[in-house]
Amino acid sequence: MEMKPYWIILGGYGQDGGFGDYSEPVWDEEPLRRPDGTLIWFANETMADRFAEELSRREEKAFREAGYGGYLTGEFPYEYRAFKVWPVEGKSADDETGLAESLPLKDDYDDERNDE
Repeated sequence: MEMKPYWIILGGYGQDGGFGDYSEPVWDEEPLRRPDGTLIWFANETMADRFAEELSRREEKAFREAGYGGYLTGEFPYEYRAFKVWPVEGKSADDETGLAESLPLKDDYDDERNDE
């Protein structure tokens, strides 16, 4: 059986990176759920992105209408983003001591600096 990714929705508050610079939100640890507690997930990335954007627009509208935000306030509305998740396969890595040391690095860092 082919394992396909799915998308979940996380929410978070934006951060002020200083000098009015906007930094990525700090995302909640738990994904968005329906009022009955079931997980909201999507099989289609485009649909997940649209859902997150629509919910973010609603949050921002309510935030602005309540008088929050503004030039260099450091206040940001709650926002949402779709995150790609792969179904669990294989065994848990909880008990695999030394696994981090045995994996190849993403970049071998073999460039001109190392040739000298």
